Amino acid sequence: MKTQKTYSIEASPLYGIPSKKKLATVLNTTPPKLHKLEKDPIFAVFMKDDRPIQEPKGLERVIHDRIQTLLSRITSPDYVFSGKRGVCYIDNAKSHVRNTDVFAADIYHFYRSTKKEYVFRFFYYIMKMSADVAHLMSGICCYKDMLPTGSPLSQSLAFWAYSPMFGEIYSYAKKEGYTFSLYVDDMVFSRNTPIPRSFHLAMNAILKKYSLHLKKTKIHYRGKNQYKRVTGCIISPSHQMLVPNWQREKIRDLLKALSSEDAIQKQETYQSLLGSIASAQQIEPDIYQESRKALRAVYNQKRRTSKDKTSSD
Repeated sequence: MKTQKTYSIEASPLYGIPSKKKLATVLNTTPPKLHKLEKDPIFAVFMKDDRPIQEPKGLERVIHDRIQTLLSRITSPDYVFSGKRGVCYIDNAKSHVRNTDVFAADIYHFYRSTKKEYVFRFFYYIMKMSADVAHLMSGICCYKDMLPTGSPLSQSLAFWAYSPMFGEIYSYAKKEGYTFSLYVDDMVFSRNTPIPRSFHLAMNAILKKYSLHLKKTKIHYRGKNQYKRVTGCIISPSHQMLVPNWQREKIRDLLKALSSEDAIQKQETYQSLLGSIASAQQIEPDIYQESRKALRAVYNQKRRTSKDKTSSD
C-alpha cells in the first residue's frame, strides 16, 4: 500500500479560513446547509458490543468524510501510527520490538472525553480559523459535547484536539530515553532499562491537566523476560513478532468450519479465513503457508466442479 502524501498544517485547505462562506466552499457545500447541520445534526445512535455509537448519516456523513479527508492529509508526528495510509498497528508494534521493557496504557473513554471545547481550540488556535468558523466546525464535528464514536473523522480529530498534550508526553518520553508511540488512544513506551512502577503516575499527571486519565485495567508493565502485547501483536523476550493466541484460535475455528463440503462453499467464511491468515502473515510471514495453499487448491477445485456441473445442466 502506498503512503499518502501529506503536507504541513499551514498548507491545509482548512488552515486560516476567515469566513463561513469560505468554509462552505472548502467542504463542497453551502453556509445554510452547514448551519442546519449545526442546529439539527443527523446521527444514528445505537449500542454495539455494549458501547454507545453515534454514527453520522446523510449530509452529516458527507461533511464528516470531507473533513476527515482533509485532516488525514496533514502531516502528523512520527510517533503517531493511526490514521496514516500505508501504516498499521503492526508497524506500531515493530517500533518497540528491539527494546526489552514496555509500558502500555489506554486513555479512558478517549472519544467520549474529547470535548467540544478542545475541538474548538484546535480549529481556532492551531488551524487559525476565525472564532465563528471554529465554533461552527466544532458544532458540526461533535455529537452534543463530544466526538461521535462512529464518525470517520473522530480518530484524526481526537489526536489533533489533544496534540499539545501528546507533544508534552513525547517530550517527556524522549527526555527519559523512551520510544513512544500512539495508536488512537493506545500509548506505548519502551526502552532497554527497567521502567519504574510509578511511570503511570507521571502519565496521569500530564493527562489530568487536560481532564483525561488512563484506564486502570489497561495499564501494563512488562520486563525483559516477559512477552509483551502491543496493539494486537506479541513481542517475545527474544525480540520476535508473534501472532497472538486469540488470532490463532480464530483461524483454527475457521479451518474447522471449512472442513465440511457445505461450509467450504461459503464465500464469506472462506474470505474471512484468508483475510485472517493474511493478517497473521503480516506479523509472522511464514505462518500458515501450507494451510493457505491447501485452502486455495481445494476451493478452486470446488469452484471448477460447480462451474462444470452448471455448464452440463
